[in-house]
Amino acid sequence: MEMPNACLATLPTGYKEKIVDIREEILRKRRAGKLAGDTTSVLKSWWQSHAK
Repeated sequence: MEMPNACLATLPTGYKEKIVDIREEILRKRRAGKLAGDTTSVLKSWWQSHAK
């Protein structure tokens, strides 16, 4: 999944860094299989809708 540079470029640096940190944590947990139920699909859907 690519980072939506256009979307993140408009955020202040502190917010951008926090979003990137959260995204990386989610990806680590997903790889480890620690996300509950349909959390992965919900997060993926949100990310795709905000990446444009």
